[in-house]
Amino acid sequence: MKRFLSILLVAVMLVGILAGCGTEPVDETTDPPTSGEPVEGGDTTETTWGIEPMSEPITMNLGYFSGAMHALPWYVMDEKGWAEELGISFEYLSFISGPVMMEASSEWDICSTGAPGTIPGMLGYDVKVIGYCDEEASINMYVRGDSAIAQSGQGNIEGYPNMYGTVDDWKGTTVLLPIGTTAHQSLVTVLEQIGLTADDVTMQNMDVTTAMTAFKAGEGDMMCVWTSTSIEAEQLGYVRAASSLENGVVIPTAICATEEALNDSLKHEAIVKLWELYYRTLQWIKENVDEAAQLYTDTCTIEGVSGADDYDLCYTSLNDWFFPMYIDEMIEMMTTSAPDAAGLYEGEIGNGYNELFNTFDFFMSQGSYTIDDRNYIIENNMVDNSIATEVAEIIAAR
Repeated sequence: MKRFLSILLVAVMLVGILAGCGTEPVDETTDPPTSGEPVEGGDTTETTWGIEPMSEPITMNLGYFSGAMHALPWYVMDEKGWAEELGISFEYLSFISGPVMMEASSEWDICSTGAPGTIPGMLGYDVKVIGYCDEEASINMYVRGDSAIAQSGQGNIEGYPNMYGTVDDWKGTTVLLPIGTTAHQSLVTVLEQIGLTADDVTMQNMDVTTAMTAFKAGEGDMMCVWTSTSIEAEQLGYVRAASSLENGVVIPTAICATEEALNDSLKHEAIVKLWELYYRTLQWIKENVDEAAQLYTDTCTIEGVSGADDYDLCYTSLNDWFFPMYIDEMIEMMTTSAPDAAGLYEGEIGNGYNELFNTFDFFMSQGSYTIDDRNYIIENNMVDNSIATEVAEIIAAR
């Protein structure tokens, strides 16, 4: 199914109503084998990636994170016909905030979002993490060129030569950002790196699209945003005062599925196939950036992302800010265990939990969650390795 969005859904998104991670090694080859023609569900004709088609065709409700690089594989697999040949089509539901996506989880079956967005989903909406997408390095903090931070230039903060401003310049700033997201974690981590805390700035909570609009209108001293808005910020010439990439702030993004979809036999079958296809597509994107950047430009344009018609910036985003996880490492992560890296839970936990808890523990330190919430996630299998295990078994038998 090709990508179509209703005018109403795009409009709703833009005004912010919907807004707010041991088996045998897996073959990493990402040049698709010779593809047959797209097949109907249940047909055994060879597919592009060797994935068996559905027993019967299905339309999956997809929570689509507009403009996010971790969402791009869904669009690529759709546009390239790789999902269609498996008998899978998508009904797209667009969002620009992970927490809001979780609130609307009754409307979708599968999605990708930042790790901070998964937490309310796991705690309150029966949403499970079934894998991780990439290490988010695309959070950027922008100021205006005439600001004190920009005017002080770079090289003033020891250990972070690419940051703009002095510690005193940063203190007291008003930052526009979506609280409870990867942007929030990135900002506070950067503040702590330079000896400040969240109490040293004023954070105004708004989704990234609203933050850009407000910033252009003169509100705030800084905005902290992710890729979709960063493209426009770069285009407008705002100064990147700090970034998750240059400051070494690593936050995972995740694939989620609702418990209801996982328990539906046909949707479960589709989720297993989409899980493998997602990681095959993810690696294809990184190894075919020229073509992928055009597809990224296309989906951002459809979603109404400002500045998305700039191919060069979309190319830079994928080439410089995108650090995807590949299928072999994801199967290993999701199917192996280790002690709790933070030492907060007795006994071993799945490595998928350790991937999540770097983010969870940050928000727990900010008072957003409790140790009981953390234990609930572990004891209720909210980071679910069953899909990765099924895929590993299928690949081994192929």
